[in-house]
Amino acid sequence: MSRGTTDTPTPPRGPQPRATIACRPAEPVPCRRGRCRARLPPSPAPPAPPRSGCRSPWRTATAPVIRIDEHPHPLGCVHLSGICSRVPNPKSAATGGALRFGPPAFVCGGLLIRGVRSGWLRTPRAGHEPETGRRGARRRPSRPRRRRGRRAGRRDPAARPPSRAAGDACAPPHWFGSVTLVSSAAGSAGRGDGMIIGRAAAGDRLVQGPVTLALQAALTRAGQALDGDGVFGGDTDRALRRWQAANGLPATGQLDADGWRRLAGSEPPSIFDLCLSITADFEGTSFDRVVGNFDGAGITFGLIGFTLVNGELKKLLTAIEAGRPGAVAGAFGQLFPELMDILDAPKARKLAWADDISRGASKGAVDPHWEAAFKRLGASPEARRAQMLRAYTVYWQAARSLAALVVGGGAMTALDAALFFDIAVQNSVSAEERAALAALATGGTAGAERRAAVARIIADGSSARFRADVLARKLTFSQSQGTVHGSRYSLDVWGLDDRPLPQGALDAPSRIIDSIAGGKGGTGDVALAPDSEAGEAATVSLPPALPVPASAAASPHAGWDLYAEFRAFVATLGLRHFSPDELLFLGSQQAGGKCAGLNTHPPRELWPSIAPTAAVLDRLRGDLGVPIRILSAYRSPAYNQCIDGSASNSMHMRYNAIDFACQTGTPADWAARLQDYRSRAIFRGGIGVYRSFVHVDTRGVNATWTG
Repeated sequence: MSRGTTDTPTPPRGPQPRATIACRPAEPVPCRRGRCRARLPPSPAPPAPPRSGCRSPWRTATAPVIRIDEHPHPLGCVHLSGICSRVPNPKSAATGGALRFGPPAFVCGGLLIRGVRSGWLRTPRAGHEPETGRRGARRRPSRPRRRRGRRAGRRDPAARPPSRAAGDACAPPHWFGSVTLVSSAAGSAGRGDGMIIGRAAAGDRLVQGPVTLALQAALTRAGQALDGDGVFGGDTDRALRRWQAANGLPATGQLDADGWRRLAGSEPPSIFDLCLSITADFEGTSFDRVVGNFDGAGITFGLIGFTLVNGELKKLLTAIEAGRPGAVAGAFGQLFPELMDILDAPKARKLAWADDISRGASKGAVDPHWEAAFKRLGASPEARRAQMLRAYTVYWQAARSLAALVVGGGAMTALDAALFFDIAVQNSVSAEERAALAALATGGTAGAERRAAVARIIADGSSARFRADVLARKLTFSQSQGTVHGSRYSLDVWGLDDRPLPQGALDAPSRIIDSIAGGKGGTGDVALAPDSEAGEAATVSLPPALPVPASAAASPHAGWDLYAEFRAFVATLGLRHFSPDELLFLGSQQAGGKCAGLNTHPPRELWPSIAPTAAVLDRLRGDLGVPIRILSAYRSPAYNQCIDGSASNSMHMRYNAIDFACQTGTPADWAARLQDYRSRAIFRGGIGVYRSFVHVDTRGVNATWTG
């Protein structure tokens, strides 16, 4: 708070987005009458520039550039077959700065290409319409060849290629319908090929705060069993790796802008979001934490430390009330009148009251009754939203003012922005300090050197008591790493680096506020009557433990052609208590009786479906501390139909349901633990409680029944 003395590929940022594709140069392509569309060289030599006076809409000096074998080539006719990676199950089409996929989609280096087959790619010159290549006045395009047979439905004009003119050797038989540079629009987080968020190295401070909360919310929606505690620890790392593996991505435990879009279905966090997370952690506060009068600022509450003495706490509470009248009174109950009285009291009385409710030798703690009230308030969506909005409208704008003073019209980096925001939150900048900062604009310094100079100016203006602490904190932004309050930070995993931000990035407000301020809400349970989902497990008492094969060769599934591949897939899920063979259990009726031999192994395309359910069960196994026996997992349609009492649309046929029993306890006990997970938004799905077992699935909506 302003208390004066305390403390996967996307193109890089810049006005000319570039993409990198690791491949050999494409074969030379004949170009139309030798004009405009310069050939790609067959060797790594740089190409000749396009001819001057080119009037074709497919060449321009400002065209996007693709880098092949480290040599830039303006995109003309470039063969991309074999060097594109398909985006599985895309959900969002690139329009300007917003990225929305439309299947099918491929990512080629930093290029998102929609409506593709293996083939060729052209990119139009700026100012021309891709489908006609026209500028200004309307020109009629060449007539496409008429198709025979039944007329197909009308297509999106943006997906229709320009007509092929006579002699145009560049027009391929397969056309990429539209092309855009991923993350090239102004205002993106600007991470280039770097991280938005990742797991900190051993010994470093774990990433935490709003961006981590948004990541955990996205992973939960994606079906991962995860607590939304706002800390990127082992559980979040394993959940992210499971999701990456299940979606055909390298299981790195790190997320770039493309990965965020695929996981969350939205644009990645803005630079404001990234800066807010690191400063909030430096402040040692969170949405619902209250701190006593340890520093003479009275009570300090919230994400960036809204203080009582300087009036920021009152302004925040007013904003919360405006969002939902009665929210503050409801959180504080009988303490509410006393709180309202002290908000308008003189400074001396505020400090006396703050001392009275502060606890501990350092006065860092608060009376438990007040602490509980502030925690209730901070957990509400209205309080979270108000805190983030005030951080943006007041402190982010103050940071931009400081940045303009020091940087002027020069390039800004994420580390620069983070430093100025941290100053705006922690420090009061005097007129003398502002003059010293302004002098840096003409001093010829930049980058880490300029940030270090800013850090020293701000630290020198602090009281002697806090100078060393302020200097260490500010120098962390200069060096991208450092020690703050005894914790070691590496800012790359916090999404902050020294690459220039794209134009407009500082204007972007929070992109995660709706996720953060949405709250967990209710469980949305649907109580059902006894359900036919029981199936075969209803006839089975707790069986002996399923033996784990000593080796893959000894497994009863060893003869399955995809067994080795399935084992490799399960290895990527990070399960601690379940083996591949347990997830492949074919059911008790597979071995004999009328249903013998009807079940099959799950098809490859269904494997990712079991990941979130297995994660829930793996967590339950660890929490209960007792063995769990899987009674039913995948059922083929034929096998499911044969089983008496099975549901016709059973979740088992989708391979996202498991019937299980534990070695000790009762089904009611096991189901209660699962219902607790669900109330904490660790997963959304069905829970069925039966005489000897429990059914759990991750269908995406909550349902509860007994049988």
